[in-house]
Amino acid sequence: MNNAEGETPSPRIMKKLSLIVAVLLTALVARADDFADKVDVTPLEKITVQYRQTLKTLDSFSREVLGQITGRSTFQGQRPTFTVLDMAFRPENYTKLNMVKIRHVPLRQDLRQLDSLSPDEADRIVKQGTVSYQFLYSEPTRALMEKIMSSAVTKSNAIEEVYGSVNTMDALFAPNSPILRLIPPATNASDDQIWHNLDEIGGWIEKLKQSKDDPGAKPLLAYGENRIPLLGDACADLLHLRDAWERATRAR
Repeated sequence: MNNAEGETPSPRIMKKLSLIVAVLLTALVARADDFADKVDVTPLEKITVQYRQTLKTLDSFSREVLGQITGRSTFQGQRPTFTVLDMAFRPENYTKLNMVKIRHVPLRQDLRQLDSLSPDEADRIVKQGTVSYQFLYSEPTRALMEKIMSSAVTKSNAIEEVYGSVNTMDALFAPNSPILRLIPPATNASDDQIWHNLDEIGGWIEKLKQSKDDPGAKPLLAYGENRIPLLGDACADLLHLRDAWERATRAR
């Protein structure tokens, strides 16, 4: 429930986020030897994230994103939140995995035209319908897709769907995961409904360090002086989570 009109419960949300991240950080240190199986991301699953202007739990967001990419709400038997965070923090481990679903069977069959595909791999794609991010970004694949779009309009939607999945992966793979909008807006005003990501908050903090009069610091100042430290702590905790996650997985 909201506080007084024009305010948001952002202090409560940010404190909760910091507490959950702190607990998970402890688990990451303790379980680095068996990371994927042992780390418990369930405390993070109920955190709110804004996706396409809709508020969801991180679990619902993760299931939706994986559903778009893979055709299923889970991947390799892992919890959806774990997979999505792992993709965001360690994208290099996912670019070569056959996880992008091509739902349109005739489009799968068209990929047989690629000289770079062995007959066995072409058969696998037709049967399983999955390819990798790297495969879809390769020049031969993109050239073939453009050729198909120009000659077979009926397949355009299928190709757009596939590359929509690639765009979602791009957003997950980008530095500081801009797709993860975890920080609520400063107010409940009708023109202030967009949640924020680490890049945005970090940019405002840097502007504020230069000068309170810097126009770039205005969005941060809208939170009020009492909330700014909480905002900074929440962002720092998320960065610590990312760094600890990367260290833990390197130690395996």
